[in-house]
Parts: sequence; C-alpha cells; structure tokens
Amino acid sequence: MEIEWRIIKIVSNDDVLVNAPSNVSPKNPLTVFSDRSERPHYNVPGLALYARRDRLSRYGYHMACHWHRDLEFIHVVGGRTSVFVNGEVRVLGAGEGIVINSRRLHYLFSDDGEEAQFVSAVIDPALFGAMHPQLERAMREHDGDDRADFVLLTADDEEDRRLLFGIDEFEATLAGARRGAGANAGTNAGGAGGVGDAGGADDVGGVDDASGAAGATDASGDAEASLDLLRAVSQAARLCLLGLERMEKRPEADGSGAGSGGADGATIGQAAAVDAEVRGRSRESFLNMVAFVREHVAGRLSLDAIARAGAVGRSECCELFRTHAGRTPNDYVTDYRIARGRRLLGDSAMSIGEIARECGFASPSYFSYVFRRRMGCTPRDYRARERAGDDGARE
Repeated sequence: MEIEWRIIKIVSNDDVLVNAPSNVSPKNPLTVFSDRSERPHYNVPGLALYARRDRLSRYGYHMACHWHRDLEFIHVVGGRTSVFVNGEVRVLGAGEGIVINSRRLHYLFSDDGEEAQFVSAVIDPALFGAMHPQLERAMREHDGDDRADFVLLTADDEEDRRLLFGIDEFEATLAGARRGAGANAGTNAGGAGGVGDAGGADDVGGVDDASGAAGATDASGDAEASLDLLRAVSQAARLCLLGLERMEKRPEADGSGAGSGGADGATIGQAAAVDAEVRGRSRESFLNMVAFVREHVAGRLSLDAIARAGAVGRSECCELFRTHAGRTPNDYVTDYRIARGRRLLGDSAMSIGEIARECGFASPSYFSYVFRRRMGCTPRDYRARERAGDDGARE
C-alpha cells in the first residue's frame, strides 16, 4: 500500500525531520534527533518533563529498546522488574530504583511475566542547560559517554531515599498540574455553554454575573496550575542535581589507565582509547540499523537489509543487537512493531487493519495473534482500555 508521508515536527537546529503517515493523529508526534534519540511524549506540551505511575503489563512485560537525551528516574513501588542499560542487566525490587544517564539504550522487562508497578520520571537536561552556558557545561560534563551509564538506588541509603521520594513527589506534582490544566479547559468550555443557554433580556444581568464569577474561578485555577508547573520544574532541577552528581567518571576516561602512571599507564590508556573508538563505531552501526528498522517498519524487513544499513555482515548484525539491545534483530523488530501498534491504538483513529499494515503485519488477524500473545489482550480490547482513561502510553 502506498503511504503518503509528511513532516511532523522540528524542535531545534540539531533535530532531524521525521516522516510519519498522514493519517496518524498529531496528538503525540514523534521527534527523532540527529543522534537517533527520541523525544518522549511529555505530559504538558512544550515542557520537557514527563512523569507517570505505570505498570509493566501495559508493555506486554517487555518495553521496546529505546533511548533519549533525557535523564530517566525509575522507582519500583511493587513487584520486580529487570532493567537493561547499554548491555548490562539489573533486577529491581520494590523500594529500589535507578537513574539512567542521557543517551543510553534501555528498557524494562520481565521474562516470566511478573508484574511490576513503578514511577518513572523523564527530564530533558537541556531545559536547564538553555538557561546559561555554565549550566549547559555542567550538564554536558556529567551526562557524556565518559560518565556512568546508570546509578542504582536502594531505600537503605539516605541519599538514595531522597531521590526515590523525589521521583514520587515529582510525579504527583506533574499529575496535579495536568489535571488542573484539564479542569480549567473544562470550566472554560462550561462557561461558554452557560452564556449560550441564557435567554431573554431579563437574564442578561445573571449571565454577566455568572460569567464574571467563572472568570475569577478560571484565573484562580490557572494560577494554581501554573504554580504546580513551577513546583514541577523546581523538583526536576533537584532530581537532575542529585542524579548527575552521582554519575561518576569512568576510570579509562582520562586516558591514564585507571590511575596507572608511566609508560605502562600510557599504553593502557591508549588501548582504552582504541577500545572506546571501536565501541563507538559498533554503537553507530547499531543505531543506524535501529533507525532503518523504524523508518521501514511498515515494509518487509530482512536480516540482510538491516545488516546493510549498519554496513556489517549478518553475523555481526546479530551480535550487535545482542550486545546493545539484549535480543535478536527479529525479536527487536517484533517488539518495535507491537510498541508502535500500542501507540497507534491509543493515539489515532486508524482501524485495526490500517494499524496492522502500518506496523508491517501481513494481515489484521496475524497482528491480533502476535499482539494478544505479547500483551495478553486483543488490539480492540487494548484500545478500549486505553480510551477508558488509562492514557499517556509511551514506548
């Protein structure tokens, strides 16, 4: 099927334009930056902050592997989940958490289908870096590739508890700000309806009074919602500070061989630099293959085509996916197609058949079969559940 493509969104001079089908709702446009990272679907449009209380089952117990320039903070409040970050896997239980540094490949999963409830906060450090060059430099110094990929958090440590509680407070504040914005929109709509319902000259005074009272209420509500947003920004800055100051420098980053001196230390440092260059090239190949998958998800994706996108052979392609995504290319493609299907089911008015084609499935029945096997429900049931009020799905 021929699909008409259009440009959706551009955010800054560093961004690249992303194609998307013209029949997809613009409710949550996808933005991909030039470094292949993705922009999350923030709670309040235009403000680079995201927070949500979530559960692993919403993602079929296996999130799609993704990355973004935002810092991510996760607090597990119930159950257990495994977390993959740049090739390393850790298990988090209730009361534990993790801070994931900027531009790190990551996802949550449970191989045995165990449920986990967690609070997730996503904050773009550029929100604060744009305020002053020194702030931007501080962010870059601590979220670069020479810093730790993640920091684990436990309830036994006082500093960790501050971060864990901070994640919860940030989510509650941002949720309140979003509810306030929605309530104010509803109040404004209701006020307009009241004026329209008024009839006759005798009612004019009453309408004016009601309109004035509604205006005062709206102003008060707007002010409170604005304060909630200000609180959220303040809490986000605190989380960034507490998280970034824990991101230690890698031992090999200074080229000294983890503190070794003399010629031996220099040799070790040079070897580390070569290893870092090789890792960088392999990561670039992997990201090019991931970008190819996402750009061609609606079509047929063969292993040969994916490998060519990364300028590698079939075996190296499989090895790179195992290293950087913890799964085979085929599993990654399936995971991404299901994740895209979830998003379209929640955010668009497309039919099940249209979504199946858009996600690269040969037929609606096969899409439903794979979706149900992964998610435990049919696409139709998933859409009904999302529209019943469980909105804000993310990848």
